[in-house]
Amino acid sequence: MKNYLLVGLGAALGAMLRYALLMAIQKPPFTIAIINMSGSFLLGVAAGVWVDKNQPWRIFLGTGLLGGYTTYSTFSMDVVDQFHNKQYLAALGNVSLQTVGSIMLCFLGFALGSKFSS
Repeated sequence: MKNYLLVGLGAALGAMLRYALLMAIQKPPFTIAIINMSGSFLLGVAAGVWVDKNQPWRIFLGTGLLGGYTTYSTFSMDVVDQFHNKQYLAALGNVSLQTVGSIMLCFLGFALGSKFSS
């Protein structure tokens, strides 16, 4: 039950953080790219620091906060909108940037986080 509460609290905070950034920057899909890529980096850090997937902090930050913060469903809708508006190069760039960028930043975050693991 404790883990469910950690996930729920983290997800609520992550969603509020995402909404705050969306309102502050208001430049889709650029804002969504920042959110997804920074979330991937931070998840890499958390995974590097807390290698055990059952660590309470990893559950709170990884599954909860970062799960609520990142938003691949919004990313998907942005790409569909770009295709619908015949912005094919923008859609391809958006997919490429967020996919490759998020994976690279997750690797970087994991390497950084691993330096702090016990």
